[in-house]
Amino acid sequence: MIFKVLGNSVSLNSASNVGTSTLVRVVNTDTGEQTVTVANTVSKLNGGGDAGTFVLEGLDTAYVAKRSTDTLAAVVAVKATPVTRA
Repeated sequence: MIFKVLGNSVSLNSASNVGTSTLVRVVNTDTGEQTVTVANTVSKLNGGGDAGTFVLEGLDTAYVAKRSTDTLAAVVAVKATPVTRA
């Protein structure tokens, strides 16, 4: 996937909306699997997205589509970067 970086990477050791980005590149820099939590801070009736978790394998990358108000959280080894499709 070719993408454009929209901001700086952040560690997900605390919940972050990753600069209100709606597309986020998530990288697990650890060799072990890590759980990433997506939380909606605004109800779905008011434009919030779906909440849930997923497991990111060690040294793997995922792209997460989310609402601008949704947050991501994991451990310090998991980094998130706001991106858009190029």
